[in-house]
This record gives sequence, C-alpha cells and structure tokens, in this order.
Amino acid sequence: SGELFICTDATAGENVWKGQLGTTVKVAKWYGARGFWGGGEDSGINNNIDYIAIATTGDAGDFGDLTSVREGGCAVSNGTRGVFAAGQDSGGIANEIEYITISTLGNATDFGDRTYSLYHSSQGVSNGTRGILGAGSNQKDLDYITIATTANAADFGDFAVMENNAGAVSNGTRGVWGGGDN
Repeated sequence: SGELFICTDATAGENVWKGQLGTTVKVAKWYGARGFWGGGEDSGINNNIDYIAIATTGDAGDFGDLTSVREGGCAVSNGTRGVFAAGQDSGGIANEIEYITISTLGNATDFGDRTYSLYHSSQGVSNGTRGILGAGSNQKDLDYITIATTANAADFGDFAVMENNAGAVSNGTRGVWGGGDN
C-alpha cells in the first residue's frame, strides 16, 4: 500500500504499529509450543488426548481424556485453551464442545454445545479470540465460539458448498476450507 508505519508500543512480542493513514497493525502471535489431538479410532473409538512439543522431535505423550469417546470432530485454540467439538461418540453423532487448559495436563471439561450434531470430520479455524467450527455430516452450517468463554456455539453462516472431510487453514484474518467431498 505504500503506507509508512511507526511502532507505538514496543512490548516484546506484542508490538503495535500505526500507519500514517491511521491503520493499526499488531504483530501476529504464534499460539503455542504444544500440538494436540483428541479422540479417534484405533481398535475402537477412544477418548485419548495426546500432545507433542512442537520445537522438538519425539513421540507424543498422554495429556488426559475427552469427556467421552469420540472421533471425527474439530478443534480450535487460543494458545491458552484448546477446544474440541462434536464428532461421533459411543451414542452416535455428537454436538458436545469441551476444552483443555494447554499448560496443564488433565482431562477435558464441558464447554457447551454446537448448534447441531455432526459426525464427518469437520475442521476449525481461529484468530485466537473466535473459533469457527466447520460443517460436516452433510451440513453447510458454520458455528462460532469465543474461545475464552464457555458457552454454546452460535450460528456463523453457511458454506457455499457442502464440505465433508475438508481441510482448513487460517492466518488469523481469513479461514479457508478446501477439498473434502459433498
């Protein structure tokens, strides 16, 4: 754009830049040193939560357990809290949302519910404040949550095309889903 920026807050890792046209830009944070996954299927659906240290190679460790056995859900994070949503549990298609505190090993805790139940692997994206939970199970619906506040999800909007098993990425401003089947 050609706009010039001046650093107005030089806090380590939190710099804020103000542009000559009034634009304010914060440096994007990298959220976390741990990676997680929960649930899945090996010899049956399970409730395991495993984690890795991203900066080092090695095997995953046991973090704790989801509140129920589950596979095919989605997840988002704000760097402090990790949120797992929906999937298929032992009773069928699920709508539960649960969370972990990333810095402390332990079991997941109830967060709330999605606006609908789903199974097929959906994916989530996050900007560190809001998590957008993707559709699946022949649904076009997108839900959103505020990651720091436990509550039920709310309707965000719809996919243009129904996407089961899509992959998702985000840069904190835009979330993109691709692939999958409809």
